[in-house]
Amino acid sequence: MVKSWLTSTFSEHVSPTIGAAFVKSTFEYRGLERNIQIWDTAGEEQYRSVTSVYCRDAFAAMIVYDKCNRASFENIPYWIGLISKQGPIPIVVCGNKNDLHSDTEITLQEAAEFCAAYNVSHFFTSARTQFGIFDAFTQLLDLAFERQKSLPKDDLFTGVQATPEPQPKKQCCF
Repeated sequence: MVKSWLTSTFSEHVSPTIGAAFVKSTFEYRGLERNIQIWDTAGEEQYRSVTSVYCRDAFAAMIVYDKCNRASFENIPYWIGLISKQGPIPIVVCGNKNDLHSDTEITLQEAAEFCAAYNVSHFFTSARTQFGIFDAFTQLLDLAFERQKSLPKDDLFTGVQATPEPQPKKQCCF
């Protein structure tokens, strides 16, 4: 979905994420040039232990499930819990593969009621057709930049930390 959003293209030959993938991009958003960093983590159970590392210091999170796979939908509470342990991180949930209508296992009503219970945004999307992609990522960015603005400057992780100058040792007695 990230590639689909950033490039407005879809490729049948993109492999699923294994572990985590990192994307950094600069683009114009609501009239301002913005830098974003996106960590795309695998949802499979064997990668769960490393995923919480990528949630730390996040301004927002997106959980993507496969509309054609009930088990992926039923895993959403786990992911919401994992993200929530890191703090009040806004979450957007996306039911992907909206283009596969005949294989759908999750209805819009079911997804909407579920997400309302968790107080998270929900979108049906299709990386293939671009359906809902722009709206989902716009919501994600709105939430991320709103959260960033609400945090004190000291709480913002920039990736660069100043090292204090070494102070000469004081001697009190000879």
